[in-house]
Amino acid sequence: MLPKIQHIYNRKEVKMKSITLIASRTTDHINNLDKSIKLVRAGGPALYCKQAIEESGLKVHLLTSRRPVTVYITIQDRHEKIRIDRIGMITLWGRLPARNVLLSPILGEFDLEQVAQRNCRIFLDAQGYIRARGEDLVQRWICAPWMVKNVVAIKVNQRESNCVSEEILNLFRSRVLLITRGQEGVEVWDHGKQYQIHSHPIEVADTLGAGDVFFGSFVTSYLQSGDVPSATRLAVRKAEQLLRRK
Repeated sequence: MLPKIQHIYNRKEVKMKSITLIASRTTDHINNLDKSIKLVRAGGPALYCKQAIEESGLKVHLLTSRRPVTVYITIQDRHEKIRIDRIGMITLWGRLPARNVLLSPILGEFDLEQVAQRNCRIFLDAQGYIRARGEDLVQRWICAPWMVKNVVAIKVNQRESNCVSEEILNLFRSRVLLITRGQEGVEVWDHGKQYQIHSHPIEVADTLGAGDVFFGSFVTSYLQSGDVPSATRLAVRKAEQLLRRK
C-alpha cells in the first residue's frame, strides 16, 4: 500500500511543483441532434486537463500524439455517444519531465507498463483502458495490481466502474478512488474513508471536457494540499464553471 500523501511538501517544493501530462488532444466533430447543431472544435484531455493545471499555477509538461485524434460525438436526448476510429500511440522514450504524472488516455493509446516501474506518482483517469472501439462501447479493464503499483489515485465514472475488477476497486478504496456520478456528484474514497461530494444540476448542451477539468483540478489541488475531500470539492466547482460557460 502506498503511504498517504498528506502534508509532506514544504513551501519550496509546492512552489516548484510541475506535472507530466500524458494525454491525447482531439478534433471533436459534434453532431447535436437535440439542437440541430453541427460543429468542429479542439478537445481532449490534453486540452482540458492542461488548462485546469495551468489555471492553478503549476507547470505542465505535455506528452501527446503527433496529430490530433478525430473524435465523432453524437448528442441525442442529452446523451453523448462517442466514436473513435483511429488513434496514434503515445510512447515515452526517455525520462519523465516531472515525477507527478496525470495520465488520461482516451483509447488505450498509452501502455501503462511504460510507467509501471518508474519512480513516479501517477494520477490515472482510467477511461482509455475501458472505452472500446465503436460507438459508445466499453470493455472490461484487465489490470494486475503490479501495473498500478505507483498509481496514487484513479478516476472513473459510474458506468466505467462496472468494468473495473473488485480487486482493483478495493485496492484504490485504500488509496484514492473517485467515481463521478454526473449530477449526483462524486463518490470519494480516501484511504478507506468514504465521502459523497455533491454537485449542482446544470442544464447544458454537452458535458464534453467537464471530466477532464474535474480531474486536472483535483490533481493540482491535491498535490498542493494533500486533502482529498477538499480537492474534490474544488474540482467539482471548476467543472461546474466550465459547464456554465457552454
